[in-house]
This record gives sequence, C-alpha cells and structure tokens, in this order.
Amino acid sequence: MGIFKRKKKAIQKEVVNFHDESRVDLDATDYESQVDAQYENPSKKINKKRKKKSLITFKRLVVVAVLIAALYFIMHLKYFGISEIIVSGNEAIEAEKVIEESGLKTGDNIFFINKSKIKDKMMENSLYREIDISRKLPSTLEISIVERKGKLVLPYGEKFTLLDEEGVVIGLVKEKPQVTELENLNIKNMDKGEEISIKEDEEFKKALRLFKESEKSDIFFQYISVGEECRLTIYGNLFVKGDYDNIMDTLENGKLKVIIADLYEKGISRGTIKIEGPEDISFTPVFE
Repeated sequence: MGIFKRKKKAIQKEVVNFHDESRVDLDATDYESQVDAQYENPSKKINKKRKKKSLITFKRLVVVAVLIAALYFIMHLKYFGISEIIVSGNEAIEAEKVIEESGLKTGDNIFFINKSKIKDKMMENSLYREIDISRKLPSTLEISIVERKGKLVLPYGEKFTLLDEEGVVIGLVKEKPQVTELENLNIKNMDKGEEISIKEDEEFKKALRLFKESEKSDIFFQYISVGEECRLTIYGNLFVKGDYDNIMDTLENGKLKVIIADLYEKGISRGTIKIEGPEDISFTPVFE
C-alpha cells in the first residue's frame, strides 16, 4: 500500500514536471518570436513601406487619369459648341465686322479658343482700344470692346492724321471731320495704333491736356495752338488767348465756361477773351 502511494506521487510529480517543461518551452518560443520581430532586417521594413506608398501613389494616379479623361470627354461634347456670339461696346464698328475680325465661328468649342491670340490679332485694327472676350457657359461667347474715337486731327500734306484723346494714331483721312485741329505741330513719326511722335513734344502734350480739360468742361475748340501764348478758337472769329497755365486754371475752375456761355447768349461770335491771370480775364470785340 505504501509502495503504491509512493508510485502515485512519483507519477503526479512527473506530470507536474511535464507541464512545467511545456510552459517553459512555450514561453521560450514567444520570447524568440518577439526577439525576431525586434531585430527584424530594417531593409524588409523599408521595402514594405515603399510598396505601401507606391500602391497609394498608383491609386491616386488612376483617380487623376479617370478625372482627366472624364473632363476631356465632357469638354468635347457638342453641348459646348458656340451657338451665339454677342458683341458689346461697339459704336462705329459693326458687330458683324467685330466677329469677322475675331475669326470666331459658331460651332467652335467654347473651351478651346485662344483668347489671347484672338485679342492680339484684333488689336492690329487701331480702332480698338480695349478688347475683352468672356465665356458664358454652355455655349455663348461675348466680345466686349472699347473703341478709339477720333477726336483730334493734325494736317499731313493734303490729308489729316486722325488721333484719339491720348494722341494715338487711328489713321489718315482725306476730309477733315468735325473735331479739334491741333496747329503749328510737325509730325516726326506715326504708326497706326501707336502714339504719334511730334517734333514739338512739350507743346503737343500741353495741347492734349488743354483738349481733355475742355472736354470735361463741355467746351469745344475748333483749333488749339500752343506756344509762348496759346490761342484757342471757339468758333468763327471768337478766340481765347493767354499762357498755358492761366487758361488751364480758368478751364478747371469753370470761369471760362461761364464767360463763353454768356457771350453765346448775347449772340457774340467774334472777339477775343484774354486771360492774363486767374482773376484777370477780359473780353474785347476785336479778334487778334
């Protein structure tokens, strides 16, 4: 009986030892796997990151390519073909002429017109001062222009050089239009669409300033001559005389306009308004 008990205890002890050894072996295996993970080859980690990054980049490229293809397809739809061309801002130039010079046609794709190239081509016509081309989706195009208006002339042989208020050349005309003529100035060089070059440059610039100020005051001068003494012809034999600064002052403060209006109401069409200072203004019925 005692022997049996001793054998039983021995067996139990062996079982316990067996379980302990198994637990030790398992713990050792876990430890080794942790160590392997800790000391894993760095190049493998880098390769994994690179593969992941490359996959993300590839997906993004696919999305972008799909979007571009869709956009390309949509932009080429007949839905975006130009069906109407609107012209605005034109006065002297007919709308048909504007469209013709733009080279645009109905049916052209509204997205594939080169606005800069069209404007450059149209600006070769010196009558255009500003041009703007805008799209109104899905199929309308608007050409908005600002025309150069002939407001001044300079004699040029038997013809006249037509200028806008900035002195830009519009072209040559055979007959003088009803605009202000600048006198006693000699043309040095001129090109359509460019500011004219005058030998008497300072006098020319003063004449332009006098003209602009007279427009603001709603006064029309038939002739403007600038020199040591300026002479401005209102109409017929009615003149304004004085130096440049004094005439500019009376234009800006409105005194010259009041005097001219008074003479007009009285039916006086000949004589000379002499301006010798801001407050020194006189009129004589004799024209000089």
